[in-house]
Amino acid sequence: AAQEAAALKIQALKRGAEARAGVAYKLNPVWKALDTDDAESMAVALKGTPDLAQCDDEGRTPLRAAIEDDKLVCACLLVREDRALCVADAKALEVWKAVQAALAVPEDEDPPDVEDEGWQTETAEALFPDDSKEGCPDG
Repeated sequence: AAQEAAALKIQALKRGAEARAGVAYKLNPVWKALDTDDAESMAVALKGTPDLAQCDDEGRTPLRAAIEDDKLVCACLLVREDRALCVADAKALEVWKAVQAALAVPEDEDPPDVEDEGWQTETAEALFPDDSKEGCPDG
């Protein structure tokens, strides 16, 4: 009987923890602003340091949810935030930003070929000058 009571208590605690985890994202000011689809509220929420990688109960980040739910004004604000991209590797983020900047050229200009080895080498040396010297003999 004591084991059954303990098992029931553990199950209740687990259910409670799961329920709290399932709605914890709703306390995030970014999710609150996204729910109302209010750009002004989103701008205010982003001035703090909210967790932009926190997923909703469908496993979506705020940026993904904004895009999928056609809340494009909020999506435009979120995409400007590096944290919303959820890229853990700072170097990968810098490379991504360099590629995006290179591709954002006026319509009358041709964008560079970001697949070109020369462009990649030049960009890597510009972004990470210390790394380009690794493995090279002095001289």
